[in-house]
Amino acid sequence: MLYFVPSINEEVHSRLLDPKYRFFNMPGKQLVGCYDGTHIDAIPPPGEESAFRNRKHGVTQNVLGVCNFDMLFQYGHYGWEGSAHDGKVFLDAFNKGFPWREGQYYLADAGYALRK
Repeated sequence: MLYFVPSINEEVHSRLLDPKYRFFNMPGKQLVGCYDGTHIDAIPPPGEESAFRNRKHGVTQNVLGVCNFDMLFQYGHYGWEGSAHDGKVFLDAFNKGFPWREGQYYLADAGYALRK
């Protein structure tokens, strides 16, 4: 697994100060980035190809990436088989020290369950 440690900034990012993004500015909460999973090609060990086969029949690994609003990666978690659900990869990352602090939140798509 590969981890990047994000810089902690207590200020609201300047892009979020634009009035069209006002619904992201919640009192007492700080939006710090976005995360999503992606699939990258993999060459698994012989005999393990089926676990790495994703729903589109490619042989991949599922990677969780987290970016800030400067479009810079802040965190990466990889090594999961392509057949693994995004939510399972995120839960593993969270259990292994995903950098999160009280009062912060991230944007994600529906592949991830709502969490504190």
